[in-house]
Amino acid sequence: MIARNFADCDSEMVALDSDEQLLTKITECLDGLWNISESDSPVFAVSVSDDETGEISLETVASLFQPSWDEHSQSLAGGTRVCDEDSTPLDQQQSESFDAVEFFAQRSFVHDDSMRENYDKWGKLGQVIQSNLDKLVGYRFGSTEVTYCIAGRSPTGRILGVFTGSVET
Repeated sequence: MIARNFADCDSEMVALDSDEQLLTKITECLDGLWNISESDSPVFAVSVSDDETGEISLETVASLFQPSWDEHSQSLAGGTRVCDEDSTPLDQQQSESFDAVEFFAQRSFVHDDSMRENYDKWGKLGQVIQSNLDKLVGYRFGSTEVTYCIAGRSPTGRILGVFTGSVET
């Protein structure tokens, strides 16, 4: 499910008691948040259940995030992905893991004062996710038009996370 009900994200950090509270807090942080690249992409929250309780594998993320990834393409300019090869299902794309904490750190570093609000939003989102999700993982899918997926387990075991796209040439 892609969350689209946004509100302002405040900077106060508390451990959240339920998956619903956590998902609400994540979606609040997404209001107006973009991943800035050669082709800007919105950032989406994902909440999925699975039968596993252990580590979150690349295969698990590819499978559970696929429906949201399909819906994400409709939000892009023109309602479709730019590269034909990147319309291939996630589990069939080139993939690699990345450090999710570093991902948030890079996107919250202020490179341009005119974009400070966007950088601050990345920082707040990173705080919420890092404070409330265990077993945090990051996976990158694709080659030119890539998808970044960050996921972790809530205290109840549910997989929550975010994903966004980026064009990288």
